[in-house]
Amino acid sequence: MIKNFSFIATALAILFMSGCSNKADIDAAEVAKQAQIAKEKAEAEKKAAEEEARKAAEEAAEEEARKAAEEAARLKAEADEAARMAANSEPVSDVETSVQEASVALSELDGAEDVKNDKIRIGKVELTKKKKAALNKLAEVLKAHPSVSIEINSYTDAQGKDKRNLQLSKQRANLVKQYLVKQGVEASRISAVGHGESNFVDSSHKNSDKNRRIEVKVIK
Repeated sequence: MIKNFSFIATALAILFMSGCSNKADIDAAEVAKQAQIAKEKAEAEKKAAEEEARKAAEEAAEEEARKAAEEAARLKAEADEAARMAANSEPVSDVETSVQEASVALSELDGAEDVKNDKIRIGKVELTKKKKAALNKLAEVLKAHPSVSIEINSYTDAQGKDKRNLQLSKQRANLVKQYLVKQGVEASRISAVGHGESNFVDSSHKNSDKNRRIEVKVIK
């Protein structure tokens, strides 16, 4: 009887110890599992942080590159504009001078035709030596600066019929254009407009020869 009890006690002790060992193993496995999960989570967070840092660095670099490109473009535009103004300042002055001289000459007479206070003769469409000389100079300047276009505006005084004066002003403007074209200036760069009785210089005396004139101006 005592032997049987001792055997049972021993068996129970073994089972108890076995149960404790299994529980310890389970606990250890759970701890290891949780540690692995924590490790993987930490690695994932590290990778995510590194990716965020990389993206932030790329975005910062792109922004800096964009700003640098914009600044370079602005500086280039300013340099180009300065160069353009420097290149065009003298030519524009030359053109404006020739245009003004042509406007004066076209509204005057010379030599034997020096009548009517050196103004365009009434009812006439003509180019005298003085006018041709001014137009020759203007043609050379325009050929030297092919980007420049001009407009020829012809006006009459109030003497005569309106319809005839309008026709006369158109003939005068076209005559000037045709002469410049013959000198080698492209027709597309010249606009010729006859205004007839309009835009009087001396509005109080509409028949004044001051109103009988041809004006040339740069349009671009």
